[in-house]
Amino acid sequence: MRVRANEHFSPKLIETVKAVALINSDVDLSTVREAGHQGMADHHWITAFAHEGGHAILSTDTDFLKKPQQVLAVEDTGLRVIWFAPPHGNAKLELQTANILMWWPRIEAKLREARPRECWAVKWTINDGVELRREELKFQSHRKKARKAARRFD
Repeated sequence: MRVRANEHFSPKLIETVKAVALINSDVDLSTVREAGHQGMADHHWITAFAHEGGHAILSTDTDFLKKPQQVLAVEDTGLRVIWFAPPHGNAKLELQTANILMWWPRIEAKLREARPRECWAVKWTINDGVELRREELKFQSHRKKARKAARRFD
């Protein structure tokens, strides 16, 4: 299973996940930087990753669910999304690392059972009994927003 983390994840954090959580896993975790897509608009690297055989993306963008182009890239590609809800992206690296390592078994299980185009949120908690929360990606309303924005530029 190929998974790509967006640019908001520290390379050190991803290396730690690879070294600790993925020892006996078939997950191939990479970053946007490693793929040479650093600085690319999110919808472009998401689409490129899907064409490379990607399965899912990890995102810490606080406004991920609000950006029409990102949401529509997920719809068009069928990728699954694991979204780390705030305040993950703004927390200290040590806390981010502890959080993702604690959640990783549940993340990996969810990636295996998630259907295409589903988005699952990781809460900022260390409670073992909490599960990922399904986030609705409102494809139709984002498509309308994208069409409206495109008309402004015509």
